[in-house]
Amino acid sequence: MRRSLAGVALAVTSMVALSFLIPLAALVMSLVKEQGVNAAEQRAAALAPVLTLTTDPDALRESAASLDAADHLVVHLPRSGPLGTSKAPPALLKRAQQGRESISQEIPDGWICLQPVVLPGEQVAVIENFVPEAELTRGVKESWAVMVFLAVGLVGGSVVVADRLGAKVVQSSKQLAQASHALGRGDLDTRVDPMGPRELRDAGIAFNAMAHRMTELLAVERELVADLSHRLRTPLTALHLASERMAGTPESARVEAAVGELETELQAIIAAARTPLAVGPMGQGLLGTDPAADPD
Repeated sequence: MRRSLAGVALAVTSMVALSFLIPLAALVMSLVKEQGVNAAEQRAAALAPVLTLTTDPDALRESAASLDAADHLVVHLPRSGPLGTSKAPPALLKRAQQGRESISQEIPDGWICLQPVVLPGEQVAVIENFVPEAELTRGVKESWAVMVFLAVGLVGGSVVVADRLGAKVVQSSKQLAQASHALGRGDLDTRVDPMGPRELRDAGIAFNAMAHRMTELLAVERELVADLSHRLRTPLTALHLASERMAGTPESARVEAAVGELETELQAIIAAARTPLAVGPMGQGLLGTDPAADPD
């Protein structure tokens, strides 16, 4: 039973943990990626006002360095090469320049953000911010490891709790079964210590009440038998006297034999009432029937 409860707890908590762990892991991945993309778009947008004021390469590099993105921010000035190492596909760069369209999309090595800036003379410069794949997944593995650790702890804790609860139920059930067998063998002094769930505690209390009631009923029965023996002694004595007065007649022998048999049976009943319970052939409680026991 303990294994069954532990197995049920393991299956249920595992399904619950997986139903939360998988969507949560996907959510963490999505949030980290979204934060990286938003940060890249904000850095590109922050450099745009500087580009409208000056196109000096040194000033632009200094501004990019102040944004902690000097390695990934690239400025594509019109009629000159890019200020930095560009990762943007030519098709996307051309689309941003000609269509003056802000582009933010995934590329094979990471994520690219292109922010067009209109300069004096209707010229268009493009600010490129490339986010490597490593930055888009930074901290994800650590977060997944923490979630897996918590899930394993939750599953293990639930199995331990279920096993402890099952142990109480099994112990209480075994104790009740052993006491029932002992009572069936005639041990009227056996009792149980009510424990475990409320239902099993109630069963233990009921068993103790039943055993106590059986003891009381047997005591009353023995008192009744003893009282019956005392009541029957006077009639038996009268029958003995009557048989003695009838001595020499044909009926006296039969009366004396009947009185002797009745007295023998009465002694056997008294002995049985005073003998503790014994175990019969089928395990049923029987009264001892030793006719040699002292009737007094």
